[in-house]
Amino acid sequence: MTNNNKPATHRMKECSKYNEQVAAIADGNLAATMILYALTDDLSSDSRIYLYVLDDAGIYGQQVWRLYKDCCNANLNLFRLTIEHMLYDVLDKSKVKYYLKDSTPSIQLLDTDIYNKYLQKFQDESFVIMSEPYKVELNKSLNMRFSKLKAHLSEQPYKKSKLQPLPADTITIIDNENAETKINRITSGMDLAQIINVMSDGNVGVNMLLRSMIEEDTTSRNQLLFLDAAQIYGNNIWRLFSECSNGNLKLFKLAIEHISAGIFSTNQVLAFLENGIAIKVPLVDIEVYKHFKEKIPAKGTPAYKEYSALQNRSHTKRFAEYVSEHIANIDLKS
Repeated sequence: MTNNNKPATHRMKECSKYNEQVAAIADGNLAATMILYALTDDLSSDSRIYLYVLDDAGIYGQQVWRLYKDCCNANLNLFRLTIEHMLYDVLDKSKVKYYLKDSTPSIQLLDTDIYNKYLQKFQDESFVIMSEPYKVELNKSLNMRFSKLKAHLSEQPYKKSKLQPLPADTITIIDNENAETKINRITSGMDLAQIINVMSDGNVGVNMLLRSMIEEDTTSRNQLLFLDAAQIYGNNIWRLFSECSNGNLKLFKLAIEHISAGIFSTNQVLAFLENGIAIKVPLVDIEVYKHFKEKIPAKGTPAYKEYSALQNRSHTKRFAEYVSEHIANIDLKS
């Protein structure tokens, strides 16, 4: 639920930490949260500029999701490029916000044919965006396409798409940037049974899962230590297994390995686990994993950066596809 006391724009002004900034823009919307993490997954100050542009435009929560899904065809690169056009005022921010109103029909904001034509001419993305003739032609195309769409829809009653934005359920994101202030449950004096009990948090299924995990491979104890450090317990462990790993023990251990290696951030995963909605999307793309010879590349190498980008891109795409289908099914039942 959106807080009516929140400022209309510039919510990031009081946010210093990355996860707080994402939460301010996502406004409790799970889909928006995941897309924003994917958009800024390299955590650089350059990538965070996308959050500031959305904040300056007053685009939050469900409107972020609609901008990605309806105005960028659920394409992350097109989403990034659209925000860059807003940054350089090629697309007017207030106009973009108008297109994101619930009552406004969906339209792709960028005309990729025009963009590609200018890109071939200038051979540089920044030159295209800075070109005044490009700006004029792009906006002329947008106005014309939108007018045609409105005229078409006026001939018949406009029906909202079944693919509505995901409900804005409140998400609790653990502040792992201050993980040292958290009190871990596992202590040096505990035996294995005690460790499993504190990690399962009263969940019988998790208790049995962790026992099976240790029996299969005693080195899995290190993965329990990581789950403890990440503050993932009980029901969240079960969801990581059942929803993010297809109930497969091997995929579950692989998911933990990818989180601990930083391929997926803990905040990103917790956004899934704490939302209260069943999102059955495997975290790891096994085909990408196999392509890299079933090994996560060493951190800091070009291969690691490429692998991380491929896994996150795949996850974002599969997530968007699942959410659209999931919501469509809900509408059909209602």
